[in-house]
Amino acid sequence: MECLAYTHNNGYSHGCVSRECVVEHENQLKLDGFGMARQQQSEPLTHDEAMMNRVKYFSDTILHVPHPELLPPEAFTHEKGYETAGDMCALGVTLAHWIAPEACQKITDEYKGDTLQNTGKLEKSKNDIIEYGNKLKAACRKTLTREMRSGHRFLIAELLPKLLEADPEQRFTAKKALDHRCFSEKWDTPVAPK
Repeated sequence: MECLAYTHNNGYSHGCVSRECVVEHENQLKLDGFGMARQQQSEPLTHDEAMMNRVKYFSDTILHVPHPELLPPEAFTHEKGYETAGDMCALGVTLAHWIAPEACQKITDEYKGDTLQNTGKLEKSKNDIIEYGNKLKAACRKTLTREMRSGHRFLIAELLPKLLEADPEQRFTAKKALDHRCFSEKWDTPVAPK
């Protein structure tokens, strides 16, 4: 999370936060895969610049992204394109898969078919991705209800609704997420069997 906050604070979005981009190196989790990183706009664009930027964003990102389920809802109507809020939504999807892998993979497989690949109807795609996020949240709640209701997975699951928030203005930033108790409380450490 610190790496994502650092990236965002320096005016860039990662562009494709996924399970493949979170790697373990020397007992630490690292963020990798900055191939789709983009510098964020610091000043408002003119109408023509904004339209050109949206067309470029649509052709570069939506049509070529390896994981369409990681796109934020706002990407499908190109209200803002992919900004740092999009990274946070993708992080929410990634963490949901970590909390409830089987259930979330089943949901993802359903959505990766025609729903997410057919970007011809952008408003429908936006609504579908919002529904997808809601199903991921529900799957995590259900998994944690059946299993333990404490520990690091539970704390991360507490954060999910703020990461998968449909409105990018209401979605947690990386800095705000770092303030969540899941990053400040000591996580339960599994005890090795004797």
